[in-house]
Amino acid sequence: MGGKNTTTARAGSRKGGKKLKVLFTSYECAPFFKRGGLGDVALGLPKALSDLGHQPRVIIPLYPDINRRKWKIKLWRKNIPVRFGKKKEKVNIYRTNLPLNRGIALFISHPKFNTKNVFDKKSFERYVFYSKCVLDFIRHEGWKPDVLHANDWHTGAQIIYLNKLKKEDPWYEGIGMLYTIHNLAYQGWGKPNYEKWGLEPSDFQNKKQINLMSEGILGTDIINTVSGTYAKEILTKAYGNGLENFLKKRKKDLYGIVNGVDEEYFNPETDKELPRRYSVKNFNKKYDNKKALQKKLKLPVADVPLISMISRLAHQKGFNLVMDIMPGLLKNNDFQLVVMGTGDKKIMDALHALEKEYPKKVRALTFFGSPALAKFIYAGSDMFLMPSRFEPCGLGQLISMRYGTVPVVRKTGGLKDTVQNVSGSSNVKGTGFQFEKFNAREFKTALVRALKLYDKKAAWKKVAKNGMRVDSTWKNAAKKYINLYKKII
Repeated sequence: MGGKNTTTARAGSRKGGKKLKVLFTSYECAPFFKRGGLGDVALGLPKALSDLGHQPRVIIPLYPDINRRKWKIKLWRKNIPVRFGKKKEKVNIYRTNLPLNRGIALFISHPKFNTKNVFDKKSFERYVFYSKCVLDFIRHEGWKPDVLHANDWHTGAQIIYLNKLKKEDPWYEGIGMLYTIHNLAYQGWGKPNYEKWGLEPSDFQNKKQINLMSEGILGTDIINTVSGTYAKEILTKAYGNGLENFLKKRKKDLYGIVNGVDEEYFNPETDKELPRRYSVKNFNKKYDNKKALQKKLKLPVADVPLISMISRLAHQKGFNLVMDIMPGLLKNNDFQLVVMGTGDKKIMDALHALEKEYPKKVRALTFFGSPALAKFIYAGSDMFLMPSRFEPCGLGQLISMRYGTVPVVRKTGGLKDTVQNVSGSSNVKGTGFQFEKFNAREFKTALVRALKLYDKKAAWKKVAKNGMRVDSTWKNAAKKYINLYKKII
């Protein structure tokens, strides 16, 4: 494979506990620019690596939506040359620190990144160009990472370019490559423009089509994905999205590490954005948040189960199952449903129709809500739904458990790995409710189980507190990533 012949170049050169230099590449990074769960990972993992004594840097494009003043982002390097095919481009590099000075965040400024919609018709070439910018910049700067940690299709071209550059310039030798798959469904398809990119057909591992995800998979040293179960699932035709045969070829280099959550940002005991802070020890204060949320959303303030979903409105997330079972359940049971997210118009219309039919029970917040509002919903809810068709890791279930909100999930990917199914009656155990097959009947059975347990207050609080006690912080995940980095170098 592309990086195999270089991983031994520095073997034995590092002894003891020398700090690792890790360059984390991603199209997004919270809190600067976040459109999905990868943004949380791009913040949480580097912070944890820094806490463990290593030297992470994150580098993303500088989009116009990024607030330079708010985040104290300042010009750092001017007119960095980038060779993009026969054309010589110049980029500027901006810099700030990650929160609490835990690592460095870098931003690449160029007209190609001046867009409000990062996934428009030009997005494919935009991220090919971004990939070349990253590699030309570190060469110009002279900052040589031990590991390039690339993420999802947006960075797949970095693997192509780095393997090519290693053959042309000895400086790049010894940079290890880790490629993380966060969601195999989005692969980066495009038409080749070899001359413009400065590449040749022979530089590509996948000879049948231009697919940047497949290039990352085939060309990197080690691959990982964001849960152990998803790492096994993507080897099958049902979950492999057409790349399962490539993944099978790299099976011995494929690992699964469950994502973490930011223990400082998602902490109900210290969260100043909540109406009332609480913990396992004073759990009943959680219900003050529930009442406040009901008031804010103009729902009846009542001791009934408040069920929430915060999600991209897509069929992957199981909204067809939600719409199949909710009308009947709402008609025959007393509970409230709050959904926040944006996406598929048909799903949005269906949610608004449900809200119109049950105005005292349903709220459809079909917009991109603020992080503070999301945390308010987590804290004010009793249950959190994730009936996903597939879910590489999922952060919603991890966040909900930290806030004592019990998840109801499909037994797939990271949901299977992180939620312990509730069992027992007199001595109840578990952290949430699972169902196995992707159908409305099994989802309904799991949700009805949860609704019935809610009436048993002591048992319900025990399950909620079990979830709050789960250690889902980034520190554990970061240690596993460090082991992968060491395998590479």
